[in-house]
Amino acid sequence: MNHKVFLGIGSNINKKENIRSCIKIIRKVFEDLKVSPIYETQSMGFKGPNFYNCACSFNTIKEIYSLKNYLNKIELGHGRNLNETKFSSRTLDIDILYFDDLVLSNDK
Repeated sequence: MNHKVFLGIGSNINKKENIRSCIKIIRKVFEDLKVSPIYETQSMGFKGPNFYNCACSFNTIKEIYSLKNYLNKIELGHGRNLNETKFSSRTLDIDILYFDDLVLSNDK
């Protein structure tokens, strides 16, 4: 079954390089990738460098847990510690925002 997915991607550590690298990796697997312009936002919930963010969408046959594991591997490959404080700087943060008709919360 083909699933429609929307992701949020953000970084405030080596942000330009990490977002560019993340999109390049995702594009190799999901050929129909559409990416929004990158925008800059202030850190929320803590004092830190501004974030670069973007959203993207694609279709996949991966199920949600398989997709989440794949995205976590991309985060880890960019130096992300998955046990870090909730409101803190990130080398790379990839959130599944929407999976088919399922809207996902950012509460991790």
